[in-house]
Amino acid sequence: MPTTKTYKADRNDKFSLYVKERLLPELGLENSKFIIEPTDKGCHSLITFLDINDFKPLVIRGVRKKYKLQRILKNTYFLRQSGFNAPEVLYVDDSRKTYNEFGNYLVVEERIEGSSLSEFEDPAAFLPLIARIFADLHSINADKWGMIGAQKKSGFFRYINQKTQYELSQISKKNQNVFTAREIKAYSKWFKNHKNIIKNRHCYNLCHGDPYLTNISITNDNNLYLLDNDHTKFYPMAIEFYKLGFVLNQDDQENMANWENLYCSSLPEHLRAEFQRTQNFYLAYVLLHIILGLLEDNWRRERPYAFSPDYAGNLFRQCIEG
Repeated sequence: MPTTKTYKADRNDKFSLYVKERLLPELGLENSKFIIEPTDKGCHSLITFLDINDFKPLVIRGVRKKYKLQRILKNTYFLRQSGFNAPEVLYVDDSRKTYNEFGNYLVVEERIEGSSLSEFEDPAAFLPLIARIFADLHSINADKWGMIGAQKKSGFFRYINQKTQYELSQISKKNQNVFTAREIKAYSKWFKNHKNIIKNRHCYNLCHGDPYLTNISITNDNNLYLLDNDHTKFYPMAIEFYKLGFVLNQDDQENMANWENLYCSSLPEHLRAEFQRTQNFYLAYVLLHIILGLLEDNWRRERPYAFSPDYAGNLFRQCIEG
């Protein structure tokens, strides 16, 4: 059996041959000199840097599912057409031959010369920029929810309620110290009784869908790029606001309040009113998701939250009980 080192060398040789014989001709760069650099940046996918003489830096991403490949293309195009920074897709290889050879379909994108938020010691230093960009993103709204090109008019409350009931039951099974049985019952009822939050004047907002530090890049000239855009969708803005807010600010309540002020000041007035009307409900929803995630502790990347399930549970109580 070949060693890991030998396997990587073989794969690199195959990649070099692929780039030379397949990719360069597709890009109109036949006979150009190039360097490939495998990385460990992908938490569950293949990421390889590609530098071609007299051409912009590229990244080759491996994608195991064809539907994700299609999402990346569709979502990246939509974001760029809407005025947001996302890597340009230069080439897509969805052939079965390539999948059989590398175990992935391949997407070739421009490589953003910057640093992801996870590489900064204090990502909260970029709160004004992040708040402005995400407020602009969320200002694109629709009356349907779901993935780009597959939005639905109805069924959102049923979707949210099923998730909250499941997460409450799982939290109860995994750790009975977070909530008592009486609290679980009361919180289950609370979510069911807030159907009007979604039914009354509700709209959905363009969201990145996977707002973790590794998916947001800041360039040297202070531009923000959205990466890994296969989860982009129309969704309630408050959900993404709080998910990203806790990742950025952790348990720093002063920073969290600043994050909210910066974000709301960048929203149009009608969306600011909608955010304030729904924020308590969606804060509770996000906290429930975080609590279960902390109890399971099986993140596919770095653990995004430094605080404990008990801390999140207390925030949840305050949200529900006032």
